[in-house]
Amino acid sequence: MILDSNYSEFAAAIVDSIGVDVAGSMGQIQQIFANGFSGCQTIAARRDIGGMVQMVVAFESDIGPLFLYWLGIENSAGFELLSFNLNTDL
Repeated sequence: MILDSNYSEFAAAIVDSIGVDVAGSMGQIQQIFANGFSGCQTIAARRDIGGMVQMVVAFESDIGPLFLYWLGIENSAGFELLSFNLNTDL
């Protein structure tokens, strides 16, 4: 959703997943990265015994990267997002 600049869809997914309204922050990211992203790459991934999963994804743009960190768990019910962070600082 971020790669495709679907910020409102991403914000809605976050509300559904963890109950946090990030629509205002997505507006700021949309302004800063007005030209969108040319690609993305997972630069770190960690899966722990017990089901915890952490990933860092770098989105490439003409003004510099945007990093997404997310933490979730995999269990018998599927995947559950616990937290995330979007930032220009790694």
